[in-house]
Amino acid sequence: MGIKGKPRFERTIGDMEVGEVGYAVPWSVGFDEDEIPYLNLGMIMDKKRLGTAAMPIKRTGPGRADYDIDLDFNFFGGKYGWLPSRNPFSGVVGSEQSQIVRLDSVNSSQNIEYIIQQDHAKSFDDAPQEYPITHELRRKLSEALDNEDYESAIKLRDRINSTEEPL
Repeated sequence: MGIKGKPRFERTIGDMEVGEVGYAVPWSVGFDEDEIPYLNLGMIMDKKRLGTAAMPIKRTGPGRADYDIDLDFNFFGGKYGWLPSRNPFSGVVGSEQSQIVRLDSVNSSQNIEYIIQQDHAKSFDDAPQEYPITHELRRKLSEALDNEDYESAIKLRDRINSTEEPL
């Protein structure tokens, strides 16, 4: 008995080198009630856009909060939305207080909008032509979650995250 296959070792946002560019899940960023941005350095980053890791991020300096993040990115055919909160990372798996840093400013040229709810209907309806693989997987994932079939939902999430289709 032994291990079969080559492991894929992951890196966190905090592991990024100065000047390195990558992609992270949007819930790596949170906003407090005053719409001040925070970054969870313990979240996984990828060198290429893959699955839900669709938010571009660049390490700009050696400081813990030295990152540029582009919040104007395509997330499954739509725009991701954040809900400002007293505790932006409450309930987010993998969130440790020691890994959360306040970001100094938001670049207004990024045209950032604070959206309370995503327009799921519009982005989901527009997706079949542009993203046929992930569209079908997301439809099945929504169905599995509606039916509380979490085992299937986990498998579908993993398939979405491994797709080569740009999101």
